[in-house]
Amino acid sequence: MIAANDTTAPRWKRIAVPKLSPARRFAFEEIGPTALWVAANLSGPQQRYWGDNQGGWPILMGLTQSWEDRKSPVLSANEPYQDRALILRFWADDWNSADRLWQDTYGSLRDCFDDGKGEWMSFTTEEAAPGLVETAIRAHAKRCNVEIWTDAELLRRMDWLIAMATKVEG
Repeated sequence: MIAANDTTAPRWKRIAVPKLSPARRFAFEEIGPTALWVAANLSGPQQRYWGDNQGGWPILMGLTQSWEDRKSPVLSANEPYQDRALILRFWADDWNSADRLWQDTYGSLRDCFDDGKGEWMSFTTEEAAPGLVETAIRAHAKRCNVEIWTDAELLRRMDWLIAMATKVEG
């Protein structure tokens, strides 16, 4: 069993969100995708109840249609002693597809996590690997026949659209 202050426990990493060029911004607005985002506590496990020396790894999921990371500052502002941020985003074509993916993933993970605070899921250290949430999202996307993209994949898609538009214009 790993203790809450054990530095060998898995750590989440904040995603880097690059600034969009004007052409990419236009392509992004034309595509109009919705992201299923996953946020986590970067500071490590948090005590879930009085006397809990193992702690839980809090994770929160939600939806956004904004490319910029507007969620991380809000998450950290509510808990000044915790560093919370987005760790993962998957983009879908529209809000309904992303919402269905969110509901299915949250429903399937509900059995895996301990009682968190509010909408936060609290995973044990052994379950807290980022791969668990990512695998669940990808599995539900495949089952629901929803095409999803990571940030890097969406950027490549935008670049392709820009290249095609440039060819048509030229």
